Amino acid sequence: IPVLQQALWLKPSTQSVTEQGDSYFYRKQYPEAEQLYRQASLMVPGLVTPHFKLFRLYEVTGQTDKAIPAAVTIMNTKFKVINSVTLEARRRAKEFLAGTD
Repeated sequence: IPVLQQALWLKPSTQSVTEQGDSYFYRKQYPEAEQLYRQASLMVPGLVTPHFKLFRLYEVTGQTDKAIPAAVTIMNTKFKVINSVTLEARRRAKEFLAGTD
């Protein structure tokens, strides 16, 4: 994590912020991961990856009250690129929302 923090200080980018969030996520430091995923999603709102990771964090940690709006955001946002990550994010969001009815 210290190396990622240094990278953020030297050259902050959506990718480096998301990667640091990943490192916290895998260490089960969920509040820190959530903060970084939120930050990354605000840096470039048209990128799907930070939104998807934030949604998955909420899903994995059982925070349905936060997962629902995150899933709706994934379904309604016009992302810059439609690729396999975008399609997977929308598929999972749609399945999650269908299961919360």
